[in-house]
Amino acid sequence: MTEHTPTYPRPRGSPERAELAIHRREPAAGVSVVSVAGEVDLATEDAFRQALVAAAADPGTALLVCDLTKVTYLACGGMSVLVEVRNLLDRRRAALRVVATRSLPRRLLTVTGLAEHLGLCADLTEAFSARDTYP
Repeated sequence: MTEHTPTYPRPRGSPERAELAIHRREPAAGVSVVSVAGEVDLATEDAFRQALVAAAADPGTALLVCDLTKVTYLACGGMSVLVEVRNLLDRRRAALRVVATRSLPRRLLTVTGLAEHLGLCADLTEAFSARDTYP
């Protein structure tokens, strides 16, 4: 199992000095889980993109699970990154599942119509059980 845990501080001048924590693990062959904690906004969007694109570009990744259970805020730029990663995975015939339990990220993905497109799941168990449904 491979694990990566970078932490990305916000740039100087940001309203808050909060951090975005990103942790990547591979619990099974072909499965990559990227867990994110904090706020995904303009200040942290690039770090969010880098982590997800790296996991999606890994030729061994058949299922990428983006775990947003500890995300407190998801800006439209973060949703755009999820769509970008979904499109990248589609070209590789791999799958994306997004886990969001907090009301704000889950509601935003649902209201925008992205929930179904991004494979929104209630928990990791549901995300892993959808493993056989690659596009």
